Amino acid sequence: MTSEVPSNLNHSVIDVVTTNLKLRNPSDRKVCFKVKTTAPRRYCVRPNSGIIDPGSSVIVSEPLESCSKPIIRRGVSRTATLHFWGADCGLFRRLVDRVPWEAVLKGKGVQVGWTFFKKEILKAQEQAVPMCRKTSQQGRRPACLNRELWLELRKKRRVYDLWKKGQATQENHKDVVRLCREKIRSTKAQLELNLATAIKGN
Repeated sequence: MTSEVPSNLNHSVIDVVTTNLKLRNPSDRKVCFKVKTTAPRRYCVRPNSGIIDPGSSVIVSEPLESCSKPIIRRGVSRTATLHFWGADCGLFRRLVDRVPWEAVLKGKGVQVGWTFFKKEILKAQEQAVPMCRKTSQQGRRPACLNRELWLELRKKRRVYDLWKKGQATQENHKDVVRLCREKIRSTKAQLELNLATAIKGN
């Protein structure tokens, strides 16, 4: 595959410049191509990939924005997720019960009925379930980790460091580990009980 690079392709332009790059396939087989740039915020290559038939060519358009324009660097995208802890289950149930399902779905096919059902459920979800910013897995704290349990984990870590340095016995370390494990289990059990009670109440 050969390419014809035009002479006006440079990186020191003032206005918006569009350059056409011609790619030719002189072989007798199909050739795949992909164009990558080192400044994707300035270049918008179209098409940036494709297949060239034998003996044919393709024109790649490469517009370059003005260098005088400041490049706005966007921050990390923050994905919004459903915040079920703050959901109003009572409102969601009232919104769903308000729809006359039998009358609306009567005589409709499966696909049409499913589309209508999904639309109404999503509409009720938007009103009853708030949105929250999704945090990374690395910075996410377990729901059962309260301040008391967090202090116990810190104490366990300190005792472990002292044991490694020879300033604490292995029995002391085992006692702290056993106590911390029991508190984690009890805290998780209490959290599950609270969730089950909340779901039963709704």
